Amino acid sequence: MSPETTSAAAILGWAARGEALIAKGSFRGEAVDWMVANNAPARAVAIVQKAPVSPSDLSTMAGVTLNSWADSQRTTSAFYRILSDGGFVRGIANAKIAITTVPASGSAIGEGAVIPVTPVTITSVTLTPTKAAALIVVSDLLLKDVSAAGQTAFNRSLLSALSAQVDAAFLARLVSDAGTFSTASAGATAVLARTDLRVALQNVNTTGGSSKLYWIAGVDVAKRASTLADTAGGDAFAAMSAMGGELANLPCIVSSGIATNSLVLIDASGIAVDGGSPPAVSASTNASVQLNTVPDSPPTAATVASSMFQLNMTALRADAWFAVQPIRDDAVAVITGIAWA
Repeated sequence: MSPETTSAAAILGWAARGEALIAKGSFRGEAVDWMVANNAPARAVAIVQKAPVSPSDLSTMAGVTLNSWADSQRTTSAFYRILSDGGFVRGIANAKIAITTVPASGSAIGEGAVIPVTPVTITSVTLTPTKAAALIVVSDLLLKDVSAAGQTAFNRSLLSALSAQVDAAFLARLVSDAGTFSTASAGATAVLARTDLRVALQNVNTTGGSSKLYWIAGVDVAKRASTLADTAGGDAFAAMSAMGGELANLPCIVSSGIATNSLVLIDASGIAVDGGSPPAVSASTNASVQLNTVPDSPPTAATVASSMFQLNMTALRADAWFAVQPIRDDAVAVITGIAWA
């Protein structure tokens, strides 16, 4: 497997395997030897050779850039898809940046006439970092399964969980913003579904050719949209599938990080982000984990925790840092309570 053609996602998956082997008692050199013997990508081997794994290892020492990471996740994460497209305004976390929120306008003037001055509105925003974390538990059998099917299952489990958490944190930040428009769905029919789209579009201020509009749909909404029929029995949204597509001729991204029965429209050109760095990964064989998709937080006396050591399993954690801040009040619209049928 050539490192030049290996995706950033696959490199992270192999790095996670190496760290897990070390957590299970292997020396770092033994883990590296195992990776080399099983044709791990050279960049993944380099990551594990330099302990511990960290975002700086991935982004600098191993040559995995944020752009390559975002591109590898464009099919599983709305945030990374839009980042890869170059849709967001790029900023720097923890630094105040000045943004022009009202575009300058020109005037047609006659010969010798005065030229009007265009007032420019400047808004200062600070991007506050947010951390998204994903935790999965894998058996030794899956950890050491280096077949094509085993690698696919391992990487999909780790990266899908992380993508969902990144999207959930990203969308929660947008939806909680005071300037976000939110309303309930107009109804279940195809005609009322189009009304929902129109209402969202009318409440997101676009700026002509510079706008970057995206729909972000939950898995349930995407399934409904892809099978919704008009009064003649035809497809209400012919360009939409359960995996994504288009709504009202605009790209629609499906994300498991969005709330049930919800559809979000964003103008990415009205949102500033710092994409952070490629994720860091760590492993533990001694942790006690509550095997629940909705764990107790904080744990109580009744919380049942499972020992990774006793179960001969490994807990893998991936962390991703990013920052997001709307730079105008009308960049996001949310339709809730969707029950298209």
